[in-house]
Amino acid sequence: MTYLFVYSKLEEMRWLVTRNGKPTRAKGISSSIVEEVPFLYPLFEVSLNVFLPDKPFKTYSQQIEILKKRNLIIDDTEYAEHLLKTYSYYDLVNGNLDKLMVHRHPDKFQDGISIQDLVKIRVTEDRIKSIFLKQILMIEKSFKTSLSYYISKNFGVDSHSGGYLTKRHYSNARGDIVSKTMKKLRNIRDGKVQSRQGNPIIYYREHHNHIPPWILIEELTLGQTIYWYKCLKANGKKTLDDELLHLPSGLSQDQIANLFLDSMNVLREFRNFFAHNSVLSHMQSKTELDLTLFIRPHEDEINLVYNIPNNLSNSHNLVACFLSILVLSEDFVQAQIFINELKQTMDLLTTDDEAKFIFESIFHLPIPLIENGEKFINQLPKFI
Repeated sequence: MTYLFVYSKLEEMRWLVTRNGKPTRAKGISSSIVEEVPFLYPLFEVSLNVFLPDKPFKTYSQQIEILKKRNLIIDDTEYAEHLLKTYSYYDLVNGNLDKLMVHRHPDKFQDGISIQDLVKIRVTEDRIKSIFLKQILMIEKSFKTSLSYYISKNFGVDSHSGGYLTKRHYSNARGDIVSKTMKKLRNIRDGKVQSRQGNPIIYYREHHNHIPPWILIEELTLGQTIYWYKCLKANGKKTLDDELLHLPSGLSQDQIANLFLDSMNVLREFRNFFAHNSVLSHMQSKTELDLTLFIRPHEDEINLVYNIPNNLSNSHNLVACFLSILVLSEDFVQAQIFINELKQTMDLLTTDDEAKFIFESIFHLPIPLIENGEKFINQLPKFI
């Protein structure tokens, strides 16, 4: 027989009798006592036949006590409760805190960290996500506009057999992709989809004799739009690459084609991260950018990656997303707004050191990169 002792602040010591490590009976032990001893949950679930959550509900007061035990500074409990009601314990504590925790003690904050610091990080994260997502949506709109314009101009607007959804218009080298993509586009054209479609395509289906590319493309995700682009022959891709990618000089056509597709895929992945409210500091795209392609060969051109480490992390973290946004932004004013909003977010933080820590150490977005981006945007033609 083995005897396990269970202690509770409110209850006297109880005995759990086990045989060969398996519970045989429990005398006078309530589930409220067991909640104080999480490592015994599996034993008691068997012996008491009750559900014992490994993450039980905690009141705001209990949440505050947990944070204090984790070495977080909380001087005003009433204000702390207000913050927990506003942002939630989960959003404040989970995600971006690796740099705030004691080394090898992931549940303990470093000395000097307060709940106000967590709120600053959370607010900054929300602003950065919103700023980036807004610009990505602008780029997506420009991409769809240019692609549908090219399709309409070169293949016509007839969506029926023999029209712009016919395989003969597209690359023979990507036959498998072309077949699957054209089938998907025809299903969207015909309304053979599970999700509800937008009013424009429904109206055209009911009141017109065709669905033109600029209407069909509005029903596509960014990923589906990229696949439609990939179906184009080489000359069609080159036309769109040259129109949409803004790097002044120094790249071969193959490098331009690869950079365009990689940058667009980085934005696609980050768009999904932002839309699903993923943790900003953990975002990494599967697509990797070649940062050496952003080094400009001429002294009078802005080097976007000047003073930015060329490492694996920067090839697919927020640095990669930032670079992709800059080289694919079609509207000069919107690109300026993007940079200015990031600078305003930095200005909201108390000190330069605080801004540097939150932007660079937590979110992996170097401040010199933003400064390089501002110079890069100002150098571009104002009509892009």
